[in-house]
Amino acid sequence: MRLSSLMISKRFVDSSCPMSLLADHPNVQFNFLRSGLGNVSTEMH
Repeated sequence: MRLSSLMISKRFVDSSCPMSLLADHPNVQFNFLRSGLGNVSTEMH
């Protein structure tokens, strides 16, 4: 998922990653479900 997002944002199209073909589309928008990522915490030591 991160690789496809990076490839699309950099306009890098490669047929080995089919989602990267969206880079040719003029209006692509991604929405990620944050609850699917789990808890994110930060600690300072």
